Formats: sequence, C-alpha cells, structure tokens
Amino acid sequence: MEVAVCPTGLRMTALELEGGGRLVEGRLYPVVLPDNLARGGEGLEAFMASLPDRRKDLGERRPLNLRDSLAADLARRGKPLVAPTPGRTSVLRGEAAHCI
Repeated sequence: MEVAVCPTGLRMTALELEGGGRLVEGRLYPVVLPDNLARGGEGLEAFMASLPDRRKDLGERRPLNLRDSLAADLARRGKPLVAPTPGRTSVLRGEAAHCI
C-alpha cells in the first residue's frame, strides 16, 4: 500500500493485493480494519461516512469485534503473533505525494 501525506490528511495512492495482483475497477473487496479506523479514526471519517451502511460491518451484530476475535484466536492457538515484515506500506511526502 502506498499513502501520501496531504494537507487534508492521508490519501491512498496505490494498493496491491496479496501476491502482487491489481485491483479490478468496479469490483468490491472486503477490508478488515481495527475498530478505531473502521469507526473513522486517523482521518478515515469522511471515507467511512461515504460508504453505504449496508456495506459496513462494524461487528455490532456479532458476538466479538475484530480485536476480541483476534485475542480469542491467539489464546486458542497458544503461540505468539508474528508481525509481518516491515515495509509493506510506503508513505510519500512533498512532491512525491501527488496531492490533489
């Protein structure tokens, strides 16, 4: 993922699927976010507000939210979570940011 630091906040400028695939225009993709981001934190408020309610699942109809589900799964596995390799996200600043 590539994000630009713009005067109005962060702007996603590029995204690759796992394995290097490209997004297909017009296709819908499920995205999992931590609770604070899914509720509009970190500058995602306008983006999340632009999505129709029927396309959002904040976990209110589920017994566990994402954080609690992950904690339960980790406890069940009995081994520590291994962080992914750093560098999966590039942050562009200045001229490279392409802010519009």
